Amino acid sequence: MRLWKDAIHSLAQSVIIIDLQGQVELVNTSWIQLGNRHGIPSTFEWTSANLLMIAEALASSGDPFAQLLLTHYHSILEHLIPSSTTEMHNYYPDRTEWGLLQMNPLKCPVTHAVTGIIISVTDITNIKHTHTKDHICTSSTLGLEGLLPICAVCKNVRDEHDEWHTIEQYLAKHAAVEFTHDICTDCIRVIYPKYSSFLDRSPEEL
Repeated sequence: MRLWKDAIHSLAQSVIIIDLQGQVELVNTSWIQLGNRHGIPSTFEWTSANLLMIAEALASSGDPFAQLLLTHYHSILEHLIPSSTTEMHNYYPDRTEWGLLQMNPLKCPVTHAVTGIIISVTDITNIKHTHTKDHICTSSTLGLEGLLPICAVCKNVRDEHDEWHTIEQYLAKHAAVEFTHDICTDCIRVIYPKYSSFLDRSPEEL
């Protein structure tokens, strides 16, 4: 058990584990540092907090990260998607920071019942900057490779401009892709209307 916790704290990814009621079971050092950068003091007692209650409060004020987290949390528990991988970004006056939000069910090794959710955030800012430079240099011949967000409900896919298309329309223009799971804006409005207000915000407000 000690080795497992040491491994979690050694990860560069920010990791938090919650139970099905949202109670925080474990956070690693990188998650605490991530919280510091967003105004949460180092003295905050994460292990006595309920992440879902925090997210609900933030979502009610229009926080897009909290609304997305809640949407994907419920989608995983309701078996609409097996897990989620979503790119997030924060705009600052002098820079843009990118993160990869991943949510996976925590399962009992014996019964395979879902007992919680593992949430991680990976800083991909440097990767995005490198990709942008490569895209500019090879824009005439570049084909899309890597993760492609696909709606787990209607199967539309999201392109590099955050626009949703049918698979047929997308694959007519792209090749060499690998699918991952997401939920498109239309399905979020239908299934989770209480968390959909962030969809009407401009990119500068996210």
